[in-house]
Order: sequence, then structure tokens, then C-alpha cells
Amino acid sequence: MAFTQLTVRYNGFTGAPGWVKMKFIGQLDQSQANTAAANFRTFLVAIGVGNMPSGSNFSFDSIVQTFDGEGKLDGELSLSTVPANISGTAAGAYAGGAGVVVNWLTDAFVGGKRIRGRTFIVPLVSLAFQGDGTVLDTFRTSLGNAATTFALSTPQPAVWSQRDVGGSKINTIAGMTGATVPDRVALLRSRRD
Repeated sequence: MAFTQLTVRYNGFTGAPGWVKMKFIGQLDQSQANTAAANFRTFLVAIGVGNMPSGSNFSFDSIVQTFDGEGKLDGELSLSTVPANISGTAAGAYAGGAGVVVNWLTDAFVGGKRIRGRTFIVPLVSLAFQGDGTVLDTFRTSLGNAATTFALSTPQPAVWSQRDVGGSKINTIAGMTGATVPDRVALLRSRRD
């Protein structure tokens, strides 16, 4: 099944840039892509500019990509309404690779395993965390509610999976059915560490 991908950049902090590549079921037209981008911005706003380091920001790419069922790029289109940047205002301390993770849930299974996705939101300032090293309950609840609302929005957000099952590569795009935000700090590790 084909899908559309929206790219958001997270800039303005030590270790930047970060990218969030959100997928949606089907090859969206311009109007649908504008709606998908607006829905995703609403979710990102729920992070709260007061939890993002001052000078950091989320910015949306104006180009949206479409992919065929094998995961091969087969087209691009431009958003006619590019969502406004979301800029952090918090002056608190932060660790460049520490924040939270949103787990995107699906009802799809491949090779005996459930397909799920993750979006790491790092960095966040110390205001998002409790003294015991976990995520602040009110923040986690509000972010989890916003993530679930986004997961159930239209056009349908999705998780793309490529799995090797018995020597065969299986490509699957699965619509989201919900989301969770674990009560623990997420650490983003990459080849840059």
C-alpha cells in the first residue's frame, strides 16, 4: 500500500538537527497533505514551547513525498499551507540527547511481531521531568492525549515497517490505532555519539 511522508526538522540545540518523518496511509493530494501537516503541528504544539530549549524550533518542510507499496519514492508535492514554526522558550537546563518517546500503536502483525513506531522528542528541558528521574505526570498525560488524538486523525497516520521474515523482505504500512508515552526518560543514541 502506498503512503505519504511529511518531514519536520528540530533545530537550534546542541546535537541538532533532528528529523521527524511522519507517514500517512495512501498518496495524499495537496489538500489532504495540508490537513495532515496541520494535524501533526497540533500534536507538536502539545509538547509545549516551555518544555523546549530557548532557540530550538520545529520547522516543516514544504515538500511532501509519496511512496509506492515497496517503499520507493515515486512523487513529491508542495504544501500550499506550510505550518508555522514552533519555537522553544525555556531557559532551563537540558541534556542534548534526553527527552521522551512516543510509541505509536497499530493492530498489524508481521512475522509474529506487532508493528509499532516511535518518535523521540529530544531535547526537553528539566521542567518536563520529576525529581526521581521520570517524566512529569501532567506533561506525560497531556502529551499522551495529544498523541492519541493525532494517531486517530484523518488522513490516517501510519507506521512503515520493513522486516525480514524467513529470508523474505516484507514491507508493510499500518495505520495507527493509538499512542503511549512511557514514564521514563528516553535517550536518543546515534552514530554521532
